[in-house]
Amino acid sequence: MVEITPAANKQLKRLPKLEVQRMRNQLEQLVQKENPINYLTPLKGDWAPFYKLRVGDYRLIIDVEGETLTLLLVRAGHRKDVYN
Repeated sequence: MVEITPAANKQLKRLPKLEVQRMRNQLEQLVQKENPINYLTPLKGDWAPFYKLRVGDYRLIIDVEGETLTLLLVRAGHRKDVYN
């Protein structure tokens, strides 16, 4: 299951619609996988508990929650801006 925080939803609205559709497709495919966490890259430093998913020049910052593996989209944006 994928949940999107209100802040991430606001960020998605500012991005090009084609890119947002690509992101949604990637997330849908990811939750279909047997072990989705294997397809995510763990972040370091201040972002340590989170993971990233690369979609072209854009990055999705994801928190993995619970036993049922809920992907919580925390941030979305261009790779030069998303970590600020």
